Amino acid sequence: MSLSNYFAKCRIDGVEKYIRVRRDLTVYPRTAEGTVAINAAIVAKALPISVLSGPGGTVVRTIAAVTTQPGTGTGGNTGTGPPYADARYTYSSNTFQVRVKPIGFDGTGLTMSIQRKDGIGMQLSNSANPQLNAGQPYGFGTVVDASGFVLDWTFVGVPQVTLVLKFNRPGYSEFIREINPETTGTPIVLFLASTVGGGGDTGTNVSKIGYGGVYAPNSSYVPFAETPKPTDFPWRSFIDNGTLKAGLNTKVGSVLDWLSWDGTNANQVNSPIYNSGRFDAGRQIMDAMYGYPNGAGEGQYVEDGKSSFAIGYDPVQGGNIDDFPKYGVTLKHGIQNNQAYVQVQPVQWELRNNPRGDGDGVLAKMYMENWHRFDPDQPRAIRRHMRWTMFRDDNYANHYPTPRQQELPCAYINIGYSVFLICTGKPYTNAPLTNYPIVNPGAAEVPKFSTEPFIMAKNPSTGRVLVMYTPHSGRVVAAMHPSGQNDTFPAAYIASAPMLSCDRDGVYDFDVAIGEFANENLARQWVYNQPRWDGKFEYRFDQNLKTRHGFFLYNCADQLEKNITDNITITPLTDNENGGKDFDVSLPERWINADVYKHVYIRWAVRGTSYIYLRWKKGDQEFTHALQVNPDNQMRTMDINLTGVPNWSGDLVREVSIKRGNYGSAMIPLDNDQWTIKWISYRNLDQV
Repeated sequence: MSLSNYFAKCRIDGVEKYIRVRRDLTVYPRTAEGTVAINAAIVAKALPISVLSGPGGTVVRTIAAVTTQPGTGTGGNTGTGPPYADARYTYSSNTFQVRVKPIGFDGTGLTMSIQRKDGIGMQLSNSANPQLNAGQPYGFGTVVDASGFVLDWTFVGVPQVTLVLKFNRPGYSEFIREINPETTGTPIVLFLASTVGGGGDTGTNVSKIGYGGVYAPNSSYVPFAETPKPTDFPWRSFIDNGTLKAGLNTKVGSVLDWLSWDGTNANQVNSPIYNSGRFDAGRQIMDAMYGYPNGAGEGQYVEDGKSSFAIGYDPVQGGNIDDFPKYGVTLKHGIQNNQAYVQVQPVQWELRNNPRGDGDGVLAKMYMENWHRFDPDQPRAIRRHMRWTMFRDDNYANHYPTPRQQELPCAYINIGYSVFLICTGKPYTNAPLTNYPIVNPGAAEVPKFSTEPFIMAKNPSTGRVLVMYTPHSGRVVAAMHPSGQNDTFPAAYIASAPMLSCDRDGVYDFDVAIGEFANENLARQWVYNQPRWDGKFEYRFDQNLKTRHGFFLYNCADQLEKNITDNITITPLTDNENGGKDFDVSLPERWINADVYKHVYIRWAVRGTSYIYLRWKKGDQEFTHALQVNPDNQMRTMDINLTGVPNWSGDLVREVSIKRGNYGSAMIPLDNDQWTIKWISYRNLDQV
């Protein structure tokens, strides 16, 4: 029998209570259906429960039941090992109390540290260690009370502030939580034992297959041991190989805000400071995630009484909008072997009070991790591995994550880099570069598609070039921002901007690299030395990989990545302009060599309409090819033979999708449509 603690908020006998039960995972698995079933059993009082209310109605809140053993986690998601600690806290006035119960052992090696989130020093007192400095790990020792809980900490002269707690056990992953003072008596369960973070950080930390794995398997990217962060302006941690110096601003979400070459102090990253004395939290080189809702047809995003006003759901690594921003929080920071690692909790870009408050904002329910290391073969370049770990539980999280253009990353750079270049010719042939025109200074331009994985920014005065290598997608964006509040603001902008859907509990890995060279020829030579696109396509959903491989879906939904084990199942979404009648499934936006690969093989079962077509683009032109489909819901392998089909040629094909409907005709009513896809490939996998 597999058992797990389960915490829930329920109304029992007309009274709202917080309860704990032992969840038999063989009867109530960790699925939506299992959770519905166990909640019903709780309300019916069919299970033994423990009410989490103390004397006089004092709420005992669950911090965590840390559940991961070495190597069993998934890059920060739920682990699969048994819990090793049950921690609860109360926090009111100047008193903070935490009680911890080791599970399955006597507490040896288990430590906890606590510090103020704002970094201001403090001391704590408790019976075992009267003068404990903030951030210093405290060893729990052995169990000391009848209920098995240990540790009672009290502040020394500290006002109510946000705290950061860290739990550690040797060989297990670190567990981190922010704790806020209690201001009301309303009980809220903050963490569910069945969904706490952690996950094999010291073992085989295998995150989902995403756009990463370019330079090394995703599993090789694990958190570094923590090292001290800078304690004063300009808050930068540096790594330096003698040719390239790179700096992370740990105050502002650990964005990359310094790149200089050849021993100079000429920083090529734009990191402006408002007249308020605050950093602009939306510049530098950073990640920005865009999710549902999109702020337009899907409506604005609202949380904590604050609403977006244009963009919708948009966690930004550096922080939020305007001249008194709330900065992204650096939760982990490690420098080792001239490499840098950070884990950051980003901030919703547009959510702040109106009128705005100093540092007001909303932390996003995700983590952004970055690993920076120099290119071992080219000292003028730095590699950046990114991991996004989602843990959304907001009011919009259950809606399918419709695809949006991401910033992975965006880079605000010196205003002198005012000419932008991409490739639109035959890949890897040194085809002439194409100018990316700036039409609307001050705003992001319409995205372009490069047939080679890069975007360049050239300084016409010096001829020097900054280049971003973008192996996951050819969709890139450039912009010029010629003005701002003061003379620190003018900047150029480039970004890797793939379309992507991010599940509410997904984990995603990405790779990019940035280099600086004397001219575009040297920059391109470096790009050619990076892993190349091969012009093929092959995506399997039948190998229990739990990934959509970067596919993105318009006006339809799949079963979410964690449930993609044997196929990806596509059904229409009806809450859109055309009611799902024109849904389509798009492959990742990379070059396909249509001169060589003349077949698209797809193993699938189709139900509903037989009107389906293949769609692709060459340059800015769109082309289609009608498919002959039997919609009897039987699994079969289809050979889409494109030999002789006009415009499936010239090896410049991109933006390939399979689309429902009769191209150019009226919308066809839905008919219980469903596509079940096992794989799509340039070759017939039945014969491999």
